Amino acid sequence: MEVYGLLANQSTTEVKNQYIPLKSFEQVFDAIIKHLVVQNERSENSFEGDCRYRSENNYKCAIGCIIDDKFYDEVIEGSTADVNEVILAIQNSNPNLEINEDMQTLFMLMQNLHDKIKPEFWFYVAFLYYRDMNFILQCNTMRFIDNTKHTFGFPIHNHSVTGTATNTIYEDAAFKMHYQDMRNKEFSFKELFMTQLKANPSISVREFFNEHIHRMCKLAENSLHYFNIWYTPKLPM
Repeated sequence: MEVYGLLANQSTTEVKNQYIPLKSFEQVFDAIIKHLVVQNERSENSFEGDCRYRSENNYKCAIGCIIDDKFYDEVIEGSTADVNEVILAIQNSNPNLEINEDMQTLFMLMQNLHDKIKPEFWFYVAFLYYRDMNFILQCNTMRFIDNTKHTFGFPIHNHSVTGTATNTIYEDAAFKMHYQDMRNKEFSFKELFMTQLKANPSISVREFFNEHIHRMCKLAENSLHYFNIWYTPKLPM
């Protein structure tokens, strides 16, 4: 199920299959996360379980959802998001999108989310990625990020790192966040997001996360303290 198929009172095949090109880092992040949490299943080969950009049931992976059907080619299957053929398909689908080093890092991060993290935890790992994005970009490129200029609309943190982020840490943290969120007597952040998304498909994932950042970070803090290898983020006021 694709996000642009959720548009109220517009359920024709033509509308559901209409691809809207993306133009920025923020738009790519939002589009992919919304697609994944709505689909809530991996796009994979039903026989071997290998992740695919397009599966036989018409599911799409994190990167597959930002490739227009008219630019999709079976030849990209089995390739990672940094391979030239995949990058070309993304660029042709999103002609105004600048695919630089940071953007390719985002592609690989989102592909990792789809391929390596269980679908029920995607929403929570997406929040952790949102919270840590500038740090992730800085570590990946081994360069200093000027927090006043290079935030992409994501939180600014001062990091005191005592360990390395891995899939296991993120998924374990997301498992505990999910468990605590489901026990919340007031509401579940994930259910709240899905309700708002259904009412307004253009909702920004980043704006939702930012609106609830302190309470969601509390979920993450309660989850991550067990590992004692993370950092204490300094949140924007």
